[in-house]
Amino acid sequence: MLSVYPYIEGKPFPTIFWLSCPFLRRGIDRLEAAGWIKRMEGKIAEDKNLLTELQAAHRSYTEERLKLLTAEDRRTLQKHGQLRSLTKTGIGGIAVDRWLKCLHLHVAHAMARENPIGELILNKIGRPSCPPDDVICHTYMNVATD
Repeated sequence: MLSVYPYIEGKPFPTIFWLSCPFLRRGIDRLEAAGWIKRMEGKIAEDKNLLTELQAAHRSYTEERLKLLTAEDRRTLQKHGQLRSLTKTGIGGIAVDRWLKCLHLHVAHAMARENPIGELILNKIGRPSCPPDDVICHTYMNVATD
């Protein structure tokens, strides 16, 4: 998981946690292809406690993202009418708390902080990291250093 600054090249960037693990990305890709975004949205609609926890995760994400900005960045974003995109949205720029843009965002957030959807997905995958005999990152690391 990587941290991302919320203001990049003069534009707001709503994602502050980026899932970098190839193992988790592949597992989540498979779940998304199998319809797990809609499945989780259905679960949110049925489970008021899950909705409340997700809303809290969105609020804390927004607050943390805003704390990362410098005063100058805030002024510039405000001047260009772009600050609202970081103050009125939650995880990954999601404006509606019952809608899931992508599961990767929620898992990255769960690995850094608390996120109920990310936790459910990590539990579904069964393990939050590569099994010892299949560490995918080593392949990427070796390619990058060769």
